Amino acid sequence: MNIIFGEHDGCKKEFCWEVPDYFVGYIKKGDLLLVNTYRGLDIATSVSDVISGDSKYVAEKMGAYFPLKLVVSKRGINCYKMSNPNFREIG
Repeated sequence: MNIIFGEHDGCKKEFCWEVPDYFVGYIKKGDLLLVNTYRGLDIATSVSDVISGDSKYVAEKMGAYFPLKLVVSKRGINCYKMSNPNFREIG
């Protein structure tokens, strides 16, 4: 499992998302990400690099709820916002 920690704008609480294998080499600390949340899609800023290996253990220790939501995209956030008038940023 690959995970990343991130924050929503205006919120200093760190959240954890699962990173699909095909994103592992492309996502770094400081990147803007489009992520799934229990409220729907939202934007987050990564505060860590991707953690691989025993990352499920790390996520559990940090209090994450399972199953983790997925990182959807690193790019295309502005295009998504323009094409979806119901999109709202949470935070």
